[in-house]
Amino acid sequence: MEILGPSGLTLVLHKPKGRVLSRLADLIDRSYSDGITTTVGSSFDAVVAPGPSSFVKVGSVAPEWNRVLKGDVLRMLMAISAETLGDDFAFVLRCDQCGKPAEGEVKLSELPLKALSKESAARVRRGDTFEATVAGHTFGFHLATFAQDVPVDKFRKQEGHKKRTELHGLTAQITKINGKLEPNIRKRYNFIADQLDVGEVYELRRLIDEVDCGVNTQVRGICVECGWVQEDDLPFKGLLNPR
Repeated sequence: MEILGPSGLTLVLHKPKGRVLSRLADLIDRSYSDGITTTVGSSFDAVVAPGPSSFVKVGSVAPEWNRVLKGDVLRMLMAISAETLGDDFAFVLRCDQCGKPAEGEVKLSELPLKALSKESAARVRRGDTFEATVAGHTFGFHLATFAQDVPVDKFRKQEGHKKRTELHGLTAQITKINGKLEPNIRKRYNFIADQLDVGEVYELRRLIDEVDCGVNTQVRGICVECGWVQEDDLPFKGLLNPR
């Protein structure tokens, strides 16, 4: 099957073989990003169109999946899941009000896609840093990849942060603060956490997402106990589970 990603990256993929399930169980428990990139990698046949990333080449040589734009990788994952197990995906979230399951269902093919603009594609191709200014501070960033998450997830666990938040996501993508390269993850995290208020954090995320591409994975589930409508990201862990 030939799948077009939101950046223009086009791949030929096949249904993953059963062997991937044993590896996935270990990988997803350790790192959800490893599980996602492994699933896509195990289904890869060829690159038809490389999109904006200079390291992706047309042909049968697989790209480094953790460096491919997240929007493309997630699009490929949804396509693999829909083709292998069906388009209808039932999921369970945890209700923030009472802690009970919140159930929902989506058609994977109907999750909204946001294409990468020509301007953003050109910047990615050149390797340029993007910029966004919030509360008088200028942040240099790159579009989201799973490779960015690895050192931030390590930092999060070292700091005892049980759940990934918007602060971790921003820390992963931002490389410069007020024109200065900041390689220290703790300093990046603390600057965002201490210098921006909550509204400004979300404004920075909005500005970053505005120039990126991807799949809108926000879904809603209804709590089986209290009826609360819970919103959260689609739980990727179940995408290769039986429907």
